[in-house]
Amino acid sequence: MKRNGFTLVELLAVIIIIGVLSLITVPVVDNVIKSSKQSAHDEQLELILSAAKEWGSKHMMSLPADEGDTTTVTISVLKTSGLLDVNLKSPVNDKCFSNDTVIVITRKNNNYVYNFDGDIEYSDTCEVEDGE
Repeated sequence: MKRNGFTLVELLAVIIIIGVLSLITVPVVDNVIKSSKQSAHDEQLELILSAAKEWGSKHMMSLPADEGDTTTVTISVLKTSGLLDVNLKSPVNDKCFSNDTVIVITRKNNNYVYNFDGDIEYSDTCEVEDGE
């Protein structure tokens, strides 16, 4: 007798195998995607700090002169200076970094330390308003 198709048991076995494989691979792939988005987000934060350092090198007179003194710069200033892309978005939440986010520049041990002031804020719009 010649068989032209699969039996119901064979089809169920294949479906069960595919189900088990998807139960294993979907969470792994999801974790890889989340990890890569977080890594890209961290790199963008470093990019913002790098832009603030470049701003500081162009505006030496605005940097703190005495040990422990601070000055600040916002993302909107970095954007209007052309040091950051206007449409810079976080890959984690697909929102723009808020233009009001502050980078604090502190003079410490005759060096300048660049850090974010508090939590990173996000906004639905990326554009810099006139007058900022």
